[in-house]
Amino acid sequence: MSKIINLHNSINKYFSNILETKYIENIILDKNYNIIFDHTINFNGYFVNGLIYNKNNEITIKINPYSNESILFILMHEITHAIDKNKLKELVINFLIQKSDLIEDNYIVSDELICDIAGVLLGNTKFLNYLYYNSNYNININNNYDKFINNFLINWEYCYRNNIINKYENINYSISLKNSNINNKTKIPIIYSKEKVIINKQNSKRFTTKI
Repeated sequence: MSKIINLHNSINKYFSNILETKYIENIILDKNYNIIFDHTINFNGYFVNGLIYNKNNEITIKINPYSNESILFILMHEITHAIDKNKLKELVINFLIQKSDLIEDNYIVSDELICDIAGVLLGNTKFLNYLYYNSNYNININNNYDKFINNFLINWEYCYRNNIINKYENINYSISLKNSNINNKTKIPIIYSKEKVIINKQNSKRFTTKI
């Protein structure tokens, strides 16, 4: 398959071997995406971790081999740009409202934050082994945090497997900048100040978060 060959050709430019190859191959075979490594990708001259774009109804994902982020984090971040995120945003908003003074009517969670959370929770071999090799992936639900993670994974998987695509976000060119929203990739963000986690509907600037 030419897309698998293109992937391997791009890998060979930068690596002698990578463990993530089989997972990327599964996604290519499953979704017919173009996925390659490319160090030349940028946004207005700035370094980016990855990008996704849609050309002639064909999705291409490019991963920067020089990124400090993990390959699987970037991969799952970019894939999440392609799926519908309305339910995922609803889950995140409801979870954050429990820990803050947010008013749901006034604020929205950004697409980048959703994609970063997906990268954190899904960008690992345990989840991908479950997704493609039917390995066990049980979450012990002891509190609201565990419940949120479980619901996020269930809804992400449903959209991914059932090709529930992004209807509202223009993915002609979506990027993952060098400085990720989530600095410490051990947990999802918990609000410290709402300005760092959400954006006003009238404010489209990108933001960073803490945990």
